[in-house]
Amino acid sequence: MFVKTLLIGAEGYWIFLFSNKEKGREEMIKALNILRIVDLKEVTQYYEKKYEKIIDKIL
Repeated sequence: MFVKTLLIGAEGYWIFLFSNKEKGREEMIKALNILRIVDLKEVTQYYEKKYEKIIDKIL
């Protein structure tokens, strides 16, 4: 499940960069929500920070 969640986030990042920023952002948020549901706090915080940096750099 963890690998699948990371794949969702990676696909969201790809879509965000090359196709549709809003859909990509939604996919990255979906991955974070799955991590929250599973209660992986440290991992969720790590990817939240990564996604924030990525989105801030591009926008």
